[in-house]
Amino acid sequence: MSDRVTEFFKLRKNLEPNEALDPDSPLRVDTAHARDTLRRMVLARVPLEWFDSEDTMDYLIDHCGGHPRDLVRLLSLTWQKSRHNRLERADAEKAVASLASDFRRLLNTEDYALLRRIDQGDEDRAERPELVKLFQILALLEYNDHWWRSHPIVQGLPGYARDVGP
Repeated sequence: MSDRVTEFFKLRKNLEPNEALDPDSPLRVDTAHARDTLRRMVLARVPLEWFDSEDTMDYLIDHCGGHPRDLVRLLSLTWQKSRHNRLERADAEKAVASLASDFRRLLNTEDYALLRRIDQGDEDRAERPELVKLFQILALLEYNDHWWRSHPIVQGLPGYARDVGP
């Protein structure tokens, strides 16, 4: 394994992947707080009046995977697709489709299978170069330095949903 891959994984802790979901864990992710933080981040940059509804803002938050960079990217794509100087749900859906298209170009069958196994908790978290790629393109997100999940947009792609035979 290359030094680059080894260094990448030195930054990650080897905790149980779903510990953040365990209601008794002190590491539990407070999703309500996370959502509120992302909403405040959006509203610090975009006035609420620019959205056709709060649901459109929540739709973008739901599809960013909790990643601020992807949220800003989705906001920007939504604005670029807007024809009414307003952030509308239809334009937000086009922005999500655009990001989905980027993931489709970057991911292959093996990537989708690996992401599914990680999401199902069936994949060992060994240091491997293919994981570096997934983290770098944000197809695989890491929460609180220990919990891995595929990007929610990736989870909606046909390649992710497709059953892979033995």
